[in-house]
Amino acid sequence: MVYLIVVGKSSLAKDAPDIVGQIEFSELAVLSKLIKRRDMAFLHDVACFFEDRSFSLPVLQETQADLFAMLPENLAADERAMLHKLLAVVGYACHRQLPMFGVAS
Repeated sequence: MVYLIVVGKSSLAKDAPDIVGQIEFSELAVLSKLIKRRDMAFLHDVACFFEDRSFSLPVLQETQADLFAMLPENLAADERAMLHKLLAVVGYACHRQLPMFGVAS
């Protein structure tokens, strides 16, 4: 089971969003560890693995700043890998100036 992360006008196939990442079910434990470190709405939303979510550009820009603030923290290897994954997909959406969507599958 995976949670697809797409960037585009919508998450609908007809709008051809870019599939920029995915979170595996097995990675939910790592997300929980990050939530314990920093209680962010974005992390909670991404951890809702069974529900589609949408993230507006202003929310993504705020999230990007919050995620950057976590970079200097002393993180375990799996936490750092997840942080980098989240920074990559959020950064892509911010660069493209498009919303991001989490698609439950």
